[in-house]
Amino acid sequence: MMNAAIACVLGASTLAVAFADPRVMIESTYTDTKGLNDLAKTAWQNKGGKYMGTATDIKQLGDPYYIKVLNDTSDFGMITPANAMKWDATEPKQGVFTFDDADKIVAFANKTGAQVRCHTLVWQWEYLLTIGDSSMLTLMI
Repeated sequence: MMNAAIACVLGASTLAVAFADPRVMIESTYTDTKGLNDLAKTAWQNKGGKYMGTATDIKQLGDPYYIKVLNDTSDFGMITPANAMKWDATEPKQGVFTFDDADKIVAFANKTGAQVRCHTLVWQWEYLLTIGDSSMLTLMI
């Protein structure tokens, strides 16, 4: 009986989360004016410096609500492109390069004064199967 009750509660909460508006803000009790990035820099100032950042991608840059939050470098002093700097995005076809999406994210970061960090070049191992140049494949391994 207890397992059924737990399953029912978990199921209901899962549905509530699945159908919730992702833009609903939770009230904060934090009253200081410093953002997460400011706090990280202060806490680590004598230890080589740290920062707080976030990941973003091209589709999010079209959302005015999202941009308002992302523009606040007191909270996010670094931006990591989620997909725009991955190999399959910058070289969608072998020998054909495009950096348009990556350049847009870097331009946005430059405008706000945020750093940019590329978190991965090769993400999915399946992409290695598309490499036709054996010397390049050897270099990747």
